[in-house]
Amino acid sequence: MNDPTELQLRHEAGCLIATPAGHWLLEHKEEAIKAVAEAVKARPVRAVLVDLRGLTAGLTFMDRYQLGSLAGRYLAGIPLGTLMEPSQIDPSGLGKLVAANRGVNLEIFTDLEEATRWLRRYQTGAPPAIPGEPPPAT
Repeated sequence: MNDPTELQLRHEAGCLIATPAGHWLLEHKEEAIKAVAEAVKARPVRAVLVDLRGLTAGLTFMDRYQLGSLAGRYLAGIPLGTLMEPSQIDPSGLGKLVAANRGVNLEIFTDLEEATRWLRRYQTGAPPAIPGEPPPAT
């Protein structure tokens, strides 16, 4: 990463919150997803929430496909949530479908409170997840 403010990673009560800024994520998709996966490997977590509301560029069809594919490659087996602005949501659900086909349990939120409630379930529940392994049974 060129600037550590481009992707903020914060551990909170057994979960990871990733917040990319600007358009960096879209220009460095694999680097960003790898950074999240490395943070999970360094300190296993129960779930990851990615807050995409700070993106300054729109998500294209290919962005959604590539992000879903990369999430599957690096974050399969970890409950993954994304917090987005309503205008960022793809009605076709392409990114979610691509991720699901690669073993990622992806939830998409437009409401911060709803995303926080989802994350809290994991903060008090399941044991930490390990990238590439199926989620533990609850």
